[in-house]
This record gives sequence, structure tokens and C-alpha cells, in this order.
Amino acid sequence: MTNGAPRPLSDKPQVGINIKYDVPLVLDLDYMNYDIWRVFFETHCIGYRVADHLEPSNDKTPASSDSKEWNRVDSIVKSWLYSTLSQSLLHMTLKRKSIAFQLWQTLEKLFRDNKDTKAIQVEGELCNITIRDSSIADFYTHIKSLADLLENIEAPVPERTLIVYTLNGLSPKFQYIATTIRHKTPLLASWRLDLCYCAKNNR
Repeated sequence: MTNGAPRPLSDKPQVGINIKYDVPLVLDLDYMNYDIWRVFFETHCIGYRVADHLEPSNDKTPASSDSKEWNRVDSIVKSWLYSTLSQSLLHMTLKRKSIAFQLWQTLEKLFRDNKDTKAIQVEGELCNITIRDSSIADFYTHIKSLADLLENIEAPVPERTLIVYTLNGLSPKFQYIATTIRHKTPLLASWRLDLCYCAKNNR
């Protein structure tokens, strides 16, 4: 077969492929990691020339002679999808009589519909975050994870706002850190490094 020539369906993937090597994360509504998961999954399907199973099948309905093979490949793609879902998401989307594209659409709708609700929830948590009994390192890691989550769902927090939330969340014990960061110039370029440096020296 020459490079670039279409593969026959029989030359498409077998059941034994481990999807988790190419999609090394679990799709989860709690993490709202749909966009990065989608990139991994589409790349995997393009590599195996089965990306057409993630598209509407109106013009791709197989001829009767190929229908069993098409269904076999579609079942493999669907099993890949299910294999990368969290348990809660799996229970929400599992259907016996569906094709891969229908599952693909359902997942996209779930995440798109939940974006605004999740953004409000996470922004509220970030706005009210306090260090409590955590270490500086754990406090910063938590803030970064919330900020990254908001970035993933297209609701990024401005850097200045993130600084305010972080400094306001420090206890009196760590006010010297807040003072140090507030008086640094340029503030935006150095505050993360300053916080990490203080975390290292307060272990």
C-alpha cells in the first residue's frame, strides 16, 4: 500500500490497542479537562484513520457488504471513548445502542453546558481561598490548580486578580510574604517565584 492511500476497513485498528498510552488522562466533569482530552483523542483517531467515526455519518453510511466491518470499527472507537471516562461520566453516558459519534456529541454537550456553572463555582472558591493549616507549597498548588482549571474552561483569571486572591488568603503568620511580594517590581513577573521561594524556606 502506498503512503497516504486510504486503508480498507479490514486494515483498521484491532481491539488490543491500549488507548491509555495515547490518551494519558481520564475525562472528568470535576476537572473540566475536555479540551485537552479531545486533542489527545482526535490525534489518536486520526493516526488510526478512524476519525470519520467522530463525525456525522449521513454521507458515510457503509454499504451492506461493509456494514459489519464498519460496526466493528465503530465499536472499537466507542470502547476507546468509554475507556477514557471517569466512573461518574461513564454511568452518565453509557448506552447500549449508540454509535461513537453520538457518544462524542453527548460528551461535548455535557462539558459545554457545564462550563459556566463550573466557572462560577471555581471562581467563588478561588475568591474565598485561605491558607488555614496548609503549607505555603500546598496553598500555592491549590491556587494554581484552580487557576489552571479556569484556564481550561476558557474563564482565565487575570494575573493581578490571582495575586490579590493569593495574598488575601495568607494568614497573619505569613504576612511578611505578602509584604515582600507587594513591594517587588515588576510584581507580575516575580510573585510566583517569590511565593515558591518562601514555600521552600518554610518546609
